[in-house]
Amino acid sequence: MTDTKANDATRNLIKSVQETNKAIADTAVTTQERNLAFAQSVLENGIEVLKGHAESTRTLMQELVEQARKQKVLEDGIEVLKSEVSLTQSLMQDLGQQFQKQQDAFQALAQESVDAYRDFLFAPLTFWQKALGTAEAATLEGLKNFQKVTEQGLETIQKTTREAASMTEKATRHAKTAE
Repeated sequence: MTDTKANDATRNLIKSVQETNKAIADTAVTTQERNLAFAQSVLENGIEVLKGHAESTRTLMQELVEQARKQKVLEDGIEVLKSEVSLTQSLMQDLGQQFQKQQDAFQALAQESVDAYRDFLFAPLTFWQKALGTAEAATLEGLKNFQKVTEQGLETIQKTTREAASMTEKATRHAKTAE
């Protein structure tokens, strides 16, 4: 009955620790998801701003092209704007690549966090599994020793009984011959 109470108490303790650890892990995962969403929104907003600038530049360039047809003076300005559009497009591609790299890094970080929390959550369970394994091994060893001692005791009793029977038989023969 004491073992049952101890086992129940141990189960309740493990269950409580597991529930606490689960709550901690859930909070950590939610926090990681929020951080990832925030980072993605910042990058997406930056890309949208750059797209707006590129569109504005493109519109401006078209207007300048029309004015340049009317006024040949602005040819140098158009070339500058064309190079800016090219640079803006290149920048947008670079930012897209950087966004992908950052997203991959955030995912890797989130996975590492989940792995760390999982290891943290399972640490008490692993401890109890090892402790129970050790207790089981010690109990089995004790049972083997008890069985060995019991067998040796039984052999000793049987040997003593045979010797006593043999001595009793000898004494009986001796008493019969003495009569």
